[in-house]
Amino acid sequence: MNSRNRQILYYIFPSAGGLCVTYLYNIVDGIFVGRGVGALALAASVVIYVILVVFRVPAIRLFNSEPELVEMASGALTVFAVSFIFMSVNLIFTAYFYSTKQTWKSNIIAVSRGIVVKAAAIFLVPMLFGETWVWASAAVAEVITLIIIFIIRIFWHTENV
Repeated sequence: MNSRNRQILYYIFPSAGGLCVTYLYNIVDGIFVGRGVGALALAASVVIYVILVVFRVPAIRLFNSEPELVEMASGALTVFAVSFIFMSVNLIFTAYFYSTKQTWKSNIIAVSRGIVVKAAAIFLVPMLFGETWVWASAAVAEVITLIIIFIIRIFWHTENV
């Protein structure tokens, strides 16, 4: 294994672990906020995210004004905004399966999304398309997870597993 691949692996495992924790937080937060506070609270977080995307450059400059970093972070935030749409649909299906007592479906989606698909995307997308595509890993993982959800919905019809 060459030093470049070792360096990629050095960053992949902590990133994948952090993403797993983040997605677990998103799932739990969505369930508690959706059930406890209601749909209005979920809509408010979407509005905040839209404002952040629209004003991404000034928001990024609050933390660092280096032009190269601002440009890179702005592009990454745009890609994450696209993946947010797919992530929202995936979280809704996860919560739906959980709330309708189809917990195995919910668990399959959560594990495949948070660990398997995300880790594979973080590793494979830059390897196949180059390092600058690492930001697309999130969107690719969310789209693949959505495909998994449609496969589960079409082929796995058992209720209350």
